[in-house]
Formats: sequence, structure tokens, C-alpha cells
Amino acid sequence: MSDDDILPEFIIEAREILDQLDIDFVKLEESPEDNKIIRNIFRAVHTLKGNSGFFGFKRLEKVCHAAEALLGKLRDSVIVLDEKTTNSLLQTLDILRAIIEGIEKKHTEPDGEDGQLIESLGLLAKANISADKSTLDKHVSNLLAHPQELTGIYSKTEDQVEVNVQEWHEIEAIHPLPFEAEEPVNQHHDVVPPVKVNLELLDKLMSLVSEMVLARNRLLPFSEELGNHRLSSAIRSIDLLTLELQEGMLKTRMQPISQVWSKFPRLVRDVAHKCNKKVKLIQEGTETELDRGLLDAINDPLVHMIRNSIDHGLESPAERIRQGKSETGYVLLKANHENGLVVISISDDGAGIDIDSVRTKAIEKKLISAQQAQTFEESKILDLLFAPGFSTKETVSDLSGRGVGMDVVKTNISKIGGSIAIESHRGKGTTIRIKIPLTLAIMSALFVRSNQEKFAIPQSSILELVRLDLTMGDRGLEDFYGTSVFRLRNSLVPLIHLHQQLEFQESHPDSSEVINIVILQSSGVRYGLVVDEVLNIEEIVVKPLGPMFEELNDFGGATILGDGRAALILDIDGIAMQSGLVEKMQSKPLTDQETISRVNEEEVSMLLFELEGLDNLAIPLNLVHRLQIIRPEQIQKNGSRNVIQFGPHIMELVYLDAYVSGAKSKKWKADESIPVIVHYINAIPIGLVVSQVHDVMNTAQTLQEINSPQKGLLGCISEGNSIINVINMDEILGMHRMFDVKTQYSVLAQLSAPE
Repeated sequence: MSDDDILPEFIIEAREILDQLDIDFVKLEESPEDNKIIRNIFRAVHTLKGNSGFFGFKRLEKVCHAAEALLGKLRDSVIVLDEKTTNSLLQTLDILRAIIEGIEKKHTEPDGEDGQLIESLGLLAKANISADKSTLDKHVSNLLAHPQELTGIYSKTEDQVEVNVQEWHEIEAIHPLPFEAEEPVNQHHDVVPPVKVNLELLDKLMSLVSEMVLARNRLLPFSEELGNHRLSSAIRSIDLLTLELQEGMLKTRMQPISQVWSKFPRLVRDVAHKCNKKVKLIQEGTETELDRGLLDAINDPLVHMIRNSIDHGLESPAERIRQGKSETGYVLLKANHENGLVVISISDDGAGIDIDSVRTKAIEKKLISAQQAQTFEESKILDLLFAPGFSTKETVSDLSGRGVGMDVVKTNISKIGGSIAIESHRGKGTTIRIKIPLTLAIMSALFVRSNQEKFAIPQSSILELVRLDLTMGDRGLEDFYGTSVFRLRNSLVPLIHLHQQLEFQESHPDSSEVINIVILQSSGVRYGLVVDEVLNIEEIVVKPLGPMFEELNDFGGATILGDGRAALILDIDGIAMQSGLVEKMQSKPLTDQETISRVNEEEVSMLLFELEGLDNLAIPLNLVHRLQIIRPEQIQKNGSRNVIQFGPHIMELVYLDAYVSGAKSKKWKADESIPVIVHYINAIPIGLVVSQVHDVMNTAQTLQEINSPQKGLLGCISEGNSIINVINMDEILGMHRMFDVKTQYSVLAQLSAPE
């Protein structure tokens, strides 16, 4: 095997070594007496030096050798680590990284003069040297306590042999070795080494799996149309195998977010030094996994926000002490999974954002008028930080003040289907929260129809679905300063008509029609997208649009349908911007107190539904995972249980009309759609079959318990002139013999103490 064949392995290993060294040097600066960290750093640089010599990279080898000499003095306690030494070692890492990048591009070392750096490292290595016998004894003891470090005597380069043999003779002269080091000591013989797979191969496999998903989608309709049992069975097997393969491939592409975060301790250390501040970085959820492609996409936004937290957010040590805080500021980087998304938050315990200063700057830059500034809520004022060219800094530095950054951050996050929000409290700190999908290769999407064309909407952007039946007396659409709106519970929601946005037709829907609205969140604006018909939710494979369609901001990609036709994926942010809705909402915010009531923080959200014979029933929304529409032919038997295939799970159906007092048993027709409320118990889905699902409501009313026992009912709520009956999930599922009622959470407790 030639050097060119194994060079990529060298580059990968070198990058891993340098990334780990960034972390270790920051830890060492915090704990300079930690001999274990020093030994780890010494071995890492020694390994990189040996590998460089094998490939004949002389420049890389010389820099490593100079750094190794200095680290050897630190390891032997000949010199003490100080800020100057740390800065020089970190500068050495930057030089090594630049050399590695040059090797990766041209397969040869880039030109460069490192004499000054090597000389600086040499001078630091000779400073304050007191190499007496006690120091050498300590060095010998360290080596004998960690014999794996002696394996360096077998290095192949001449410089290494000369240095290590000299070290060996010094040791032998004072302390005879208790063993013969015939071969390297392997302390990790039970550890299975990780298998490294070429990233291009992973991308190719993911592409093939995506095509297989599309082929599966094209097969599924034949299972229903032809009615052949053997064909249906074969297609069902292909469906399950494809799903397992897809999930396995997605897991293969998943990498812990620590791969990106590992560089941040060094970043925080450097920025803190530039700002003359003391900062400690805390990381939580480093094991949270994300698609490899998204890891690369979030790196720059996170870097910018961490720099902002230190430069803008945290006070100077003197100011923090004056305010009664610790002189060291904290930046918390946290990641976790939430409802199929990855949530990343960057928090600091600094001064918080000066809302008045932001308001004043926004008026100066003519982003809003003085009158609007007084009516804007704090959340809307904070959204102005994402405006292009906006900055509260009076002076320009190499870190901030130019007004670029946060708008780019928001644009980059939006490109990967994510959202960003800011929360700040004066004197207590600021939190920036990002929500992004797990992967962009395959995503769950809602299909809608407009003017006989199908379009896909990423499910991560959907808040809820609303159906306005104007023939049944539902309140219709209203006009608010030229913007079409409708009333959703306690707020007005602006509307965009998809057929008008795509220039299919100009007329508004007839007043007698049923209006289907998809409630979406985009660019800090919540709006409703009016469509002709809401179809179904499917997992789709995202295909990028070609260069010819770059100017079409309404679309973010395309996918292939089951019948082989293409369908466009709507760009939620692009539609909001193209329609002018964001600009309208900024100029005329929907904050008229006469038309909007603020939602009480103590309100509880509930999903309204009905059973045969009972109209007003409700279930707490936090018990609802999703709504699923199924067909009678999908229901199969598992012994006495009715079940359906639900993703990788077999979901049992629970017919609520059998467990709620007053409900009648409903007879479903063969062509009738069955609404199912999906509820999870210990990661296992359970389908609650109901007659009809209505709306989501927020209520602050106290739950009134029922004096006389009513089967399946927990109590009732008086909302206006209506009595809403709240079902008792504990009792219903207990009667269904799914689990012991005593071990489950209390719905009553959740209602009395909502999130």
C-alpha cells in the first residue's frame, strides 16, 4: 500500500489529535498540576511527530519536536505552566492545523517559516531550569509509573532515537529497570477499535436508501389497488425492511454533537482573553446525536453566538464583583431531543439584553417608528436583533460592532429547517434557543393540495391544523390593515392563501366553503397557510432544486411521489418573506388590545373531540402525541386485540366509547375514515379511537371533580355556556388492562400544575 493510500488516515488521525489537544490545553490551564493531562498531551504530540516522520513531513516533525521538548520539561516539573507558555503551545496547535490543511489539499507540506516559533518554544523550555537529582528522580518515577511512555524508544526517526536513547541511559544510570521493554505495553487490549468508514461511501449509501424509500412509496398504492393478498404481503415485508434499513442508515450518519463542541473550550478561552474576562464553559448533552451534514451547518452559527455571549452578554470581572456576582462568568451550552427535534440553547449569566437600547437603535435605523416601538412586546423587540446591519455596539472591534452576524445566523438556521428565539432577563442573562431537525435527507412532511397540485410542508414547521366550516356558523375571515386574518382562540392569525401566493387564481374562497388552514411558524411570525385540501403525512426524500430554480424562493426542494410524479416542498420562510407578511407584521403588529387577549400563563391546552352520543369531550394536549387518520382495512387482529402498523411499532387500538359513560358504540362503514389520537406509554404507542376531532382550546378554568362516579371521566370544565368533560386516562387504560393504574401519572395533577 502506497503512502497516498494511507495519507487520508494520517490526516483524520492528526485532526483528531489536534481537536483533543485543544480541549486538553484548556483543561491544563485550569489545572496546571494535573500530571495525567500533561502526560496525555505529551503522548499525543509524540504520536503526531512519529507519524509525520514516517511520511517525511519535515516541517510538521520539527514543530512537533520543539513542542515535545517543552512539554517534556512540563511533564518532568522542570518548568511551571504559565499564560505565556500556554499561548505559545496554543499558537503551535494553530500552526500544526494549518500545515495539516495544506497537506490535505496538495498532499505535500505548505511552505512556511517556523523558526521564530521553534526558537520561542526552545527559550520557554530552557527557562527556570533546575535539573537537579530530585527533579530527575521525579521524572524517572513518572516514567516507571507509566511504562507505556517508554515505547517511544522504538520510534523510527533519527532524532527520536537519539533523544529517547539518551533519556533511556539517564534512567538506567540511576534506577535499573525492573523489566525489559521488548514490546509496547497494551493497556487497552480488550477495547475494540472503532471502524472508520469513508464519508463519501456513507453519503452514497444514504442516497441509495433514499431511492429505496421512493421505490417503496411507489409500491404501496398497488397493495390497495390490486387486492392481491400475496402481493400485499410481499409489499408489507418490503415496507418493514425498508423502514428498518432507513432507521439503521440514519443512525449510521448520526454523530454526537460533541464532535462540534470539542472546539469550543479553546474558542471560549481565546475570546475571553481578548475581552479581558473570566469565562467558564459548561456543556450538557454532548452525547446528543445529529446528522453529520447538520453538524457542519450549525458550527458557524454556534461559534458566533458563543462569541456574542462573551463579548455582549458577560460583564467584566470588576463589574460582576460590583454587582455581587462571581468574577467568572458562565456560558452554558446545552443540547437535547424534543418532539423529534434537536434543541440547542446557549445561555449566559451576564447583564442580559438592554431592551431600551435595542428599541432606540431600531428607531435610529428606521426599522420601526417611535410609535411602534412603544407598542412592541419584548419578544418582538428582541427579534429585531436578527435584522441585517443591526448592532447595539457603539464601537467596532474584531469581535463585534459591524452589524453582521445574527441575521446570517438566522438565515443559516432557517436553511436547514430550524428556528431560533431569544429570551433575556435584565441582570440575569440571556438564552438563545435553536430548534433543528435530526436530519434533512429524509423528513416527515404533510401533503396539501392547491389547484389540483400536491405540495409538501415539513412537519417540523407545523404548529396545528384548523378547519373552518363556514356553513356551520364558524367565524369567518377578517381584514386587519389589509392583512387577511382569522381568530384562533385568544389571538389573531394572519393568513396567506397558497393559490394566490403561487399565482394560481386571484379570487378569495367563497363564504360557503370549508377553509383548511395550516398554522406555521416562520421568522418569528406565526401565520396560517390556506390550502384547498389537507391530505396525509408521509416520510419523503428531499431532492435539491437545480440552478434554474434558484430564484424560486417559495420552494425549498422537491420529492418523488408514490406514482412517480414530482412534488415541490414549500419553503415556509421564503413564502412568509415573498408575500410581504413579515414586513406587514413589523409595520402593523397584531397587538390591538381590543381585539386580542393575552393568553394566561396558567392556561391548560386541551384537545376537543367527540364520541357517539357525547359531544364535548377533552383530553389534555400534553397527553397527545399526534393525530392519525386510518382506514378500516388497515385494522388487523392480534388475538383479541385490534392493532395497526404504526411505523416500526404495532399499535393497539383502544375504542374510547367502550370506557366512557354515556357514549354509544359506533359502527364504522367500510369507506369511512377513523380518527385516532396517538398516546405514548413507556415509548409504546396506543391509539385512542374517537368519532371526531374538533379543535384545541386553552382554558384557565379549574377542573371540577365529579361527585358521583362516572366511568372514564375525571371531571368537567365550564367554558362559556358549554360543559367540557375531561376523560380519565388512568382509569380508561386501567380498564383496558394495559397497566396498573397506581404506577401512572395523575392527570388531575397535570391540570392543577400545568407547564
